[in-house]
Amino acid sequence: MVKEEKWLSSKEVKKILKVSDCELSHLRNDGKLVFMKKGNAFLYSLLYIESLKLNKKT
Repeated sequence: MVKEEKWLSSKEVKKILKVSDCELSHLRNDGKLVFMKKGNAFLYSLLYIESLKLNKKT
């Protein structure tokens, strides 16, 4: 069984990573986040957000 990847909104990611809109934009532009754009919204891969959060702690 293949597990479907979960995507998070910008608001959810900012809360998880404790970053501002500006910092989130920089992370996205620097290629540090895996994201897709759906309409006007950016969606972020939960797997990569969790790995980024773990790397931030160390």
